[in-house]
Amino acid sequence: MRTLSFCLLFLLTCASECFAHGSVARGYEQDGSTVRFDIEVNAPTAYDAQINALKRCLNRGLYSCVTDTDFANVCISIASFPRGPEHYSFGATIREAQARAVADCAMLGKNCSPVVQLCDRTAGAAPTVQSNAQNAQVYDNFSSFLSNLDFDAITLYAATCAFALFVLLSLYDFAKDGHRSLKRLIINVVVSVAITAIGAVLFVSMIFAVPRFLAWVQSLSTPALVLLTTIFVGIGLLVVPLGVWRSSKQLFATSPQRTARPEGKPDSTSIPDAAQNSSFDTRAIKEAVKSRRQEFEL
Repeated sequence: MRTLSFCLLFLLTCASECFAHGSVARGYEQDGSTVRFDIEVNAPTAYDAQINALKRCLNRGLYSCVTDTDFANVCISIASFPRGPEHYSFGATIREAQARAVADCAMLGKNCSPVVQLCDRTAGAAPTVQSNAQNAQVYDNFSSFLSNLDFDAITLYAATCAFALFVLLSLYDFAKDGHRSLKRLIINVVVSVAITAIGAVLFVSMIFAVPRFLAWVQSLSTPALVLLTTIFVGIGLLVVPLGVWRSSKQLFATSPQRTARPEGKPDSTSIPDAAQNSSFDTRAIKEAVKSRRQEFEL
């Protein structure tokens, strides 16, 4: 079993696309309005490109760092004007990417110039650019994730859920017992707070882990996705209770087929043996009656 687990882990690790990936991370200066970009190219997977780009963004001291665009086998250039936001664009060559980035930058300011220009190159790979503007944020580590959370909003939502759960538990106890008690109210408060706290921790953990997992899944090739789907489907089938499979046997069970009989002829299997031997039964009854009469005469 351990050998099989290592084999599956090896297949999933080595099944990513065999060409380089690039990613653009977006962050903001301390004023919250000046946007900056960081680029990672020639990464082995899209997930690695996103994480490395986020690291560059965080290391610069920027805020609210998120992945903005993934790309492969294209050139990218970033242009900006003094004390202005940055703009980036793609092109088949560095010159083309620079021209597009400067043109986009010039729409908002003057004296725009290229700041960074890089190319992600792999022989035989088709140029691809995929925007992540609608994707969930992928954070480099849990501390940076926590620094971007709105704890005031989370606290208010948690308090609302805890109070609603407390009311439901109290109403259930009142409907069940017909009276209120201070002890039950205290127990309901503790249970409501505990359940809400556990739910909040799980929810925050999922917000952090799910985007990272989805980014890793997106970096897998088609065969790896098929393997991953098969593993999840197999695990789902294995955890199904045995009672479900036992009850499903009735769906595939076939009822015994009865042979057709000629019309008008009774089925001998449905006639009791006593009815089939009616003549024998009648003769035996007559002999029994005759013997009883002889006994009485004697």
